[in-house]
Amino acid sequence: MPLDTTTAPRTSIREPQVVFAPNPDTTGTLTINPVFAELFARVRLVSAAGFFELPGEVVSGHADRHVMRVEVPGAPRAFYLKRQHVVGWREKLRNRRAGFGWASRCAREAELLKQLEAAKLPAPRWAAAGTHGNRAFLLVEEVPGAVDLRRVLSDNTLSRAQRRALATRLGETVAAVHAAGFSSPDLTAKHVLVNPDTLAITFLDWQSAERSASASEPERTNALGALHASLAETLSPPPERVRVLRAYRASSLPAQQNAERMPLNALVLRAAARHAKRRSIRDQLQPEGASQKQRLVWLAGEAVCAIPEIAVEWPKPAVAPPFYSPGANDSITLRVFGARRDARARLHIRPVGRFRAWARATRGARPV
Repeated sequence: MPLDTTTAPRTSIREPQVVFAPNPDTTGTLTINPVFAELFARVRLVSAAGFFELPGEVVSGHADRHVMRVEVPGAPRAFYLKRQHVVGWREKLRNRRAGFGWASRCAREAELLKQLEAAKLPAPRWAAAGTHGNRAFLLVEEVPGAVDLRRVLSDNTLSRAQRRALATRLGETVAAVHAAGFSSPDLTAKHVLVNPDTLAITFLDWQSAERSASASEPERTNALGALHASLAETLSPPPERVRVLRAYRASSLPAQQNAERMPLNALVLRAAARHAKRRSIRDQLQPEGASQKQRLVWLAGEAVCAIPEIAVEWPKPAVAPPFYSPGANDSITLRVFGARRDARARLHIRPVGRFRAWARATRGARPV
């Protein structure tokens, strides 16, 4: 059945109560979802700095931000911690223009997740968000039993009837999100999670979304085009894709459904052709396992990035600057896979590069 899309506009949504935790760090801010307040208090996560220090493996990221999978003692499931290394002025200005104030992308996504939860739409549950200095973070709860849409379709564990049901539900769910006024510019295959048993759908990555009375026609076709372009032809045959669009059209608002009867298929294909030129889309079309991402762990306050095997052997607690124990040439000896290895620090001073990074509102530090 189509999802309920009768949610009131943004201005009339009743925001859930949030908990502003005691924050001994005067340079940071912290907001906690009341659902998790007792859990975080029990493990003394009472400052933004504490959340930044949660250990875990990096699962994805960019030069200025990354996502880690972390575990909190006593929690029934894991969390994903989004950490921004620097919040630039251009980012704040962009979010200000979008109506979110002078906020980071983490704060913007946290706000959108609150609104999506209030609208009973499928998105991860936010747990905490905050800032520390010029950094920002967002902690979201792991979606239980859910896996990447591409993996569900490639495993061939679903029957034909289940695949048809999944296609229908996908179209209805996207339509419900758009009908509630949310745009979904990051609607690609890797951002769609599916529970193989219940076929429940969850959409990830909302930091670029906006909300109005209803998503515009260009926003709708752009999102559907991105989803179409990011899903390999071998995973989803044309009949299933058509079923998604039919379900989307049938679940859309009547005024838009009967307005001009525009050729939705043609508009989506046109948008998909534009998206197909993006490198991020091409990467999603690669076969599973073709380009395995390197597992990484940040150490010493993000001063060192190491593979898990090295991270296990790293001194605990991680040594302060220059991040290595005293030794010849500032080196430290580690034992990895039974062999001795020397790690050595190098310092690079690049004033021009630092100025360029400031002007571009990006992180100045670079791996060496």
